[in-house]
Amino acid sequence: MILVNRFIKNYISLHSNLNMANKNYTTTTKKVATKRKVEDIGLSLDDDLDENECDSCGEDESNKKLKIDSNQTKITQFFTSGSSTLSSPSSGTTKKSKSKKPVQTLPKADPKEDDKFVNNFNSSKEQKLENIKIGAHMSVGNGISTLIGRAVYCGFKAIAFFTNPPRAWKHQKLKDGEANRFKEECKKHNFSTKFIMPHGSYFLNLGSPESDKLQKSRDLLVHELNICEQLSIPLYNFHPGSHLNLISESESLKVVSESINYAINKTKDVILVIECTAGQGTNLGHKFEHIRDIIEGVVNKDRVGVCLDTCHMFAAGYDLTTKTSCQRVFEQFDQIVGFKYLKGIHLNDSKTDLGSLKDRHENIDKGCIGNRCFRFIVNDSRFQNMPMILETAGNHINETKQLYSYIEDDLNEKNNR
Repeated sequence: MILVNRFIKNYISLHSNLNMANKNYTTTTKKVATKRKVEDIGLSLDDDLDENECDSCGEDESNKKLKIDSNQTKITQFFTSGSSTLSSPSSGTTKKSKSKKPVQTLPKADPKEDDKFVNNFNSSKEQKLENIKIGAHMSVGNGISTLIGRAVYCGFKAIAFFTNPPRAWKHQKLKDGEANRFKEECKKHNFSTKFIMPHGSYFLNLGSPESDKLQKSRDLLVHELNICEQLSIPLYNFHPGSHLNLISESESLKVVSESINYAINKTKDVILVIECTAGQGTNLGHKFEHIRDIIEGVVNKDRVGVCLDTCHMFAAGYDLTTKTSCQRVFEQFDQIVGFKYLKGIHLNDSKTDLGSLKDRHENIDKGCIGNRCFRFIVNDSRFQNMPMILETAGNHINETKQLYSYIEDDLNEKNNR
């Protein structure tokens, strides 16, 4: 009788867990489905909200979905195996033991060290005002062809947008005539496509250990690159992917390189720009060494580049709180990866502190980084003539003006006053 009662108790407990897993899965599915419906009917979506809340939230959702599926499989196996031992899901891949990345509060640089800071990559204020290209991630709700006119009205010299719904596997094609209208708008406003850097789908996992998800990711990547080619846009920015604790970091990095090679072989000339990440979960790309290793595995290196996100770098442990610490970090980037690969910057402050491994964007000078990092970037000639994209809350008009106001005279101009 005791054994029967114990079995009934276990059955009720596990049945309750199964219902909860189903409920969570249904809720997540409904949210994604609602988002997709809005995207499909073409309403003016706040794409920037996706960016400033969490740039890698789509990857987080994929990880959660994996956990839910895993729990459902385990519970089902309990009843079908006749054993109380829960076996791991059979996905064809042996799951590695989960190892959490250590999160620690890192010491920041002393602001006083900036008293001796010297800008070795200066230029005239006139050159900086002309060649620093700042803009924002924009919504495509009113059509891609409307982006340029709206960008010029806002005072943007660079933009980003999603070429495809960011949380869908669906391959959405351009509307008839949209590409030509877009190119006409660029010509009309003298807006170079060199300073347009679309953002890849959140569903992409180019380092996936699961063959079906990997192929879907590669196919979606090729589709989005084809959209860029139709629009004559030379850059495409994406997150490298996640190993999901199913394979090692190094193995997953090699898969990312293979995915880039796959896409290059199926497209013509768009440069695939790898974005550094904050290090959330099992995401790759939070170390310069990760990016270096991915590039090393790419055959045609003329078609690969890097985008550095200030929030992501800071969250990953790269101190950007002073001009001198910025100088050290970018010297490190140059030594490990190389400035020749830098194609764009995402300008975001951080809601979380140095080394938090959390991707939470904040408005410029409102977060834990402060304004010295952004003053450093807009006054360094190495960052000229590349898209600098804001991914923060708000309409970005005032923030763009704020960033341009950080541009200073060079030493000769100051001395001649």
